[in-house]
Amino acid sequence: MQVVRVKFKRVEVLKIDTMHNALHLNFVFEEGGIERSVKKNIDLRDDNTSSFVRGVYSDIRGSVSTALDSDDPWENMINVVFVEKDNEDMEDRLSVAVKRLKEKIKNFRTNKTSDGYLNRWSDMKELKIEL
Repeated sequence: MQVVRVKFKRVEVLKIDTMHNALHLNFVFEEGGIERSVKKNIDLRDDNTSSFVRGVYSDIRGSVSTALDSDDPWENMINVVFVEKDNEDMEDRLSVAVKRLKEKIKNFRTNKTSDGYLNRWSDMKELKIEL
């Protein structure tokens, strides 16, 4: 049995899809010293971020478990451990980060002035939250 330690690094905005009211996010994590990422899309109208974060967790578990391929069934068993930071629940931190990103995008969309619009739009596309 192998134990794989996963530590979240940051959440990045890849694309803001205003036509479909969606946000394309990239969750960057460290797995055994190697930096990897999982891409997910979230609907800006959906308020259930906790289920979205649980989906991110299951996608990471799935990507880690498919990385190994051996004939011995005991070697293919993997225990994924998510490393928490400062005794704080990482699932809560991720849901707060996703909520913050959604709020920033919503606030940008409700702004009706054109002062510095292009600069603010480019800033929105480069948003990221370090965890």
